[in-house]
Amino acid sequence: MIFLASGDVMIFVINTYNESYDKIEIPKLLDDTIITTGYITNSYLLSAVSKNVNLLLDNNTSSNKRKRKHSALSNSEGSKKNTGKSQPSTAAPPPPPKVNKVKTFVLVTGDNRIVAFNRFHGEKCYQLNHVDKFTENLSLGFFDPNQSTVDPFIKQIMLNELGDKFDTKDEYLTILTIGGEIYMYKLYFDGENYFFKKEKDLTITGAPDNAFPYGTSIERRLVYFPNLNGFTSIFVTGVIPYLILKTVHSIPRIFQFSK
Repeated sequence: MIFLASGDVMIFVINTYNESYDKIEIPKLLDDTIITTGYITNSYLLSAVSKNVNLLLDNNTSSNKRKRKHSALSNSEGSKKNTGKSQPSTAAPPPPPKVNKVKTFVLVTGDNRIVAFNRFHGEKCYQLNHVDKFTENLSLGFFDPNQSTVDPFIKQIMLNELGDKFDTKDEYLTILTIGGEIYMYKLYFDGENYFFKKEKDLTITGAPDNAFPYGTSIERRLVYFPNLNGFTSIFVTGVIPYLILKTVHSIPRIFQFSK
């Protein structure tokens, strides 16, 4: 994946058999969209809508139904974190369908939207709604080609599994802003489609440790480690580095290195 100063992006796939490169065409809806960064991953995010795009049809009944499901799942997760076990009065998250992950391309636009599509997209392109406001829930919607004011503040994103070798790993969307703040969202299945729920109480913020000019002496970036002593983890570079890990049945844990 190559990002150009013009706001364009070029994606290539390597053919190891004959040592050649093939270019992957992005959806035409993105032709006039400024792209600032992106990520390539294997994910469940588009598994449901790829089979049934009608899940995203905008009608009040389905929208309100999904909001109630997301609220119920959030309450269930909150009960687990506070008591260590599920409460009988809350709904347990439904099991996701047994499907394989698909290669997913995730791009960030100049007006701070996160766009997703797969390799065989058939000109279909989706976006996570309200990313620019960092709302509690991020749901999938059809991509809107109408851009807002271009004022990028998302510096880097990752969509990866976090966990250890003894537990089923969960997918997390990690967002690093230009100011140095880090937001994390966990991927859930609501019985019909996938959505992201924000993780709370993260300790990685921007100022004062990442403020100019002190914070620019070592750039803050996200680095993914697929196997760090049995853990999948994210290392955060900077004047004060951090390591993000997730153990069995816990929220992500943030470990700060000394100055």
